[in-house]
Amino acid sequence: MKRASLLLVVMMGLMVAAPALATLRINPNDDVTIRGSTNYNATSVFGLFVKNSSDVSYMEYTLGSVEASEAKLVLHNDDAGVTSPWEIVIKGSEFDFDETSFNDGSAGSGWAVAGTIPGVMAIDFYEMNVTAWYNANLGKTMSLFMTRDSQPGGSGPIFEDREGTKTGDAVMYGPRLEVTEVPEPATLLLLSAGVGLMIRRRRGF
Repeated sequence: MKRASLLLVVMMGLMVAAPALATLRINPNDDVTIRGSTNYNATSVFGLFVKNSSDVSYMEYTLGSVEASEAKLVLHNDDAGVTSPWEIVIKGSEFDFDETSFNDGSAGSGWAVAGTIPGVMAIDFYEMNVTAWYNANLGKTMSLFMTRDSQPGGSGPIFEDREGTKTGDAVMYGPRLEVTEVPEPATLLLLSAGVGLMIRRRRGF
């Protein structure tokens, strides 16, 4: 009876701790491509692209309120016509916009750089670590601005947008933040206790 009770405590501890260690997906509230001063929201063949200095994209996210042990931006390039590696510059600021009407391509030019994604060319997923940026802006509505500092030869990448304009599958290929939240102290304590009890049980105590 005592061993059964210990096992029950362990199982409950693991069940509580497991969701806290799971990856949280945060999709954009809005996203848009702007060419010059023209809004190309969810318009084929645009997706979210970076081409010349006036061809840029924006994504708006509402960040969680719990500190992350890891947070990353995930994008998928869907354009087979990229013939040279591009370095995408990602800038961020506390900013919100309406994707159906926003048309200021230069709004993000002065924002602080959150990071870069180098070597974008093949059709593939690309990631950028944004943990420090995420933790510095918990609970805020933040926007990311995608541009480039220099333009390689050929056409720039086109990333899938939140509507799935390019692939028809926004769940699989759409832009997002993937966040692993730091477990609360109480959860860590319970998990630790559960593991300790399992060890004791295996040793026959």
